[in-house]
Amino acid sequence: MAERLKARLSKSRICQKRIASSNLAPTVLKIMNQDWEKFAKTNPRYYIALDSCCEHDFWRKGEENFQNFILPVLEKYKIKRDSALDFGCGLGRYTFPLRKYFDNVVGVDVSDAMFDLARKEVVSRNIENVFLKNNEQFFGSDQKFDFIFCANVFQHIEQSEEIENIFAKFGNISIGYCYLQFDTRPIDFLYKIKMSLPDWLLPKAHRHGIRRIRRNAEWVRALSNWMGFDVIEEFNPNSKYHYFLLRSFIRH
Repeated sequence: MAERLKARLSKSRICQKRIASSNLAPTVLKIMNQDWEKFAKTNPRYYIALDSCCEHDFWRKGEENFQNFILPVLEKYKIKRDSALDFGCGLGRYTFPLRKYFDNVVGVDVSDAMFDLARKEVVSRNIENVFLKNNEQFFGSDQKFDFIFCANVFQHIEQSEEIENIFAKFGNISIGYCYLQFDTRPIDFLYKIKMSLPDWLLPKAHRHGIRRIRRNAEWVRALSNWMGFDVIEEFNPNSKYHYFLLRSFIRH
């Protein structure tokens, strides 16, 4: 058992060091940034939450999701309240509810336009324990977190290598738990057809940049373990809202 754990630790550290120290880290999600810059300048709330009918509904559903799906996990596992990261924070839909539980919350977003909108929300709400970072600031920092939350992000990333970069970063900065959402529905024939069609043939919600990219759940589990995490619990498996609760087995 001890030798097996030692091998896991060795693999994870090597993989994290190799990816996180590469030149890809500061420029990860560059293509995604171009898409979300456009979305942020047109209708950010629509692209973040396609099911929200208005601004009030957008924030209300974010608070409800926190109360129903995030807070119970925080309380069940007695996660430390010092620091949290909301990766892909958008306008702060989950960042602001998280700050009620944690002493300090950092929100990160790939889009500078979305980042500016979130910063305005922080100022207008007079919030003191939420801090925002852009993509380069985040990848250039080694700040550690007790809890890392990431929803509605990985489903929009087409290149697996970019997800590996992000996981490597999480492995380097996590001192507790990660709560990450993936779309793990089966990759069937209709999905493959839809993915092969050009944007002009697809509805707006299924076009490049916003469409959902499905991942194999076993791949997510293997990647988690490779990057230094144990999968503690899973929620809504084989769905578009498949959440993985991970705990770091590496001591920093």
